[in-house]
Amino acid sequence: MTPAATRVLLTLAVLLLIVPAGHGCAPGTRYRVLSFFFDGVPPPEGAGAPAATPASGQSPLPAPKAVISKHAPYAKKQCGACHTPMTNSLIATVPELCFGCHKMGLKEKRYIHAPSLAGFCRLCHDPHASRHPFLLLAPPRQMCFYCHNPEDVAKNKAHEDDQAPCTQCHNPHADSRYFLRSDSAAAPLPVEANPPPAGK
Repeated sequence: MTPAATRVLLTLAVLLLIVPAGHGCAPGTRYRVLSFFFDGVPPPEGAGAPAATPASGQSPLPAPKAVISKHAPYAKKQCGACHTPMTNSLIATVPELCFGCHKMGLKEKRYIHAPSLAGFCRLCHDPHASRHPFLLLAPPRQMCFYCHNPEDVAKNKAHEDDQAPCTQCHNPHADSRYFLRSDSAAAPLPVEANPPPAGK
């Protein structure tokens, strides 16, 4: 059999498995078939991720935490808002795609957080859904400590015994105040807490 004929037969076999999965099957069956072939298939409405079966002699795994934030286009199944139809390619590069909807006002700000400036939105955010607020990849404070050393942060007098979320005082994207101090920060920055470099 020629390679072209083999490809045609394999394509037909896959279609024979996938097409019935999309029509007339129970949602759970459809999910199992489609997720076997494709990554990222969302579970049926009202169902969490499929439960993992523990090996014999092991205790059951804890149930996964519920998704608490979903990107609006993903939640509305509007894949075409970000992806080219019938492909997984994006309709624009990540910063342009994100900034098309999320107006960050970076040009108006004096200080810009490096990931925002570089357009690395996905360094902190999941583009589809997350167990954490704001589609973060980890809890907010932990997310900051992926890059910012907690020991170095604690050396700053402004952070002594501080367990508050970083975003309570700092804007994670950009701000006109040094250290990305948001306008909503309750207390003024102590004078001895790392003043900005001269000329800033």
